[in-house]
Amino acid sequence: MYLRDQYESDMPAPAISVLEMDSVEAANAALAELPIMKAGFLDPEDYPLRPLRHWEVPFHDDEKTT
Repeated sequence: MYLRDQYESDMPAPAISVLEMDSVEAANAALAELPIMKAGFLDPEDYPLRPLRHWEVPFHDDEKTT
């Protein structure tokens, strides 16, 4: 499991962990092995993310040669 970032929040979910995994299923399987999960102290929610589309557009240089 690769834990990319962790954040604290005032939202209903007070802790946010960003995992870099191949799939939501792989992330859930890895989290299920954590002692804190086995003890029933966490109730995770999944929010799959993907790269922002068209991120390169504002930075595109029309005059750049390849």
